[in-house]
Amino acid sequence: MKRKAGLLVVLLLSFVIFSCTMTVYADEDKNDSSDVFQLTLYADDSLATGPDGVDLSGIKIDVYSSELTDYNAEPNGSTFTHNEAFSVYTDAEGKVQFSRPSEEYLIFVDVSTLPRNTGIAIPLKFYRKEITQDALAISKVDHIVIDKIETSEDDFYVNAYNREGTRINVDYTLTEISNDISGDTKTVCLEARVGDITETGVYSIPVSEQKESEIHCVEDADDMLAYAEDIEKGENDTSEEMKQNEEVITGKSGYDRKNVWKVFIPVAVSFLLVGGIIFGWQYHKKRVKKEK
Repeated sequence: MKRKAGLLVVLLLSFVIFSCTMTVYADEDKNDSSDVFQLTLYADDSLATGPDGVDLSGIKIDVYSSELTDYNAEPNGSTFTHNEAFSVYTDAEGKVQFSRPSEEYLIFVDVSTLPRNTGIAIPLKFYRKEITQDALAISKVDHIVIDKIETSEDDFYVNAYNREGTRINVDYTLTEISNDISGDTKTVCLEARVGDITETGVYSIPVSEQKESEIHCVEDADDMLAYAEDIEKGENDTSEEMKQNEEVITGKSGYDRKNVWKVFIPVAVSFLLVGGIIFGWQYHKKRVKKEK
């Protein structure tokens, strides 16, 4: 009877160890490796919410998978290639969730689908797999300004700001209303529009450097991806608030020692379990032979 009890104890102990290890493994895997990411777009204090407030539904979020193409241990030194994976849309509460397309990925808020007269400070953001949720603020446009691109004499774009003076990305139009050429100078009158907000300005352009008028819109998806690559390389001159909110690359993706342990531990416990059973059985057989 004692021999049977000893063998039973060995088997039960092995089973308990195996069960506990697999439970810990499953919990860790559930917490660390969740494929679901939730994003919330919320209205800041400048916007009214509720039935009569801003409608946060139907905002388009473009999701891009990111692949590491050039690793650099220096902060912001790595380079990624981004490929469009799919698009999702927010619900009435401004929330959306999706399965991440890769371990690192980008989301891009399509500013043309934001509520009228609103903008967002961070329309594009990079995430790593450890991040499972985030929230980004939508602000009411307080005023807009027509600016000239520093590297060009005749390319203009529109900057929009909320009431706190923070630059926000918006969907805008920029139209040339009139122009006049006098000598070697061209004078143009431009009108910018963001929703119900308009701004006009008169600018002089050297005729010798003049080329076909272009409207520069940094909210275009292709431009924003180029902007993201500059962020990763640390080359983009952004405002302090943008710098504080951007997710940067600090480590090389791919090989993960945690995943190795997740595989090794269950295998090792399985070997211990089998070994314990074999040892217990052999011990039981020897005891039986001695008694005979």
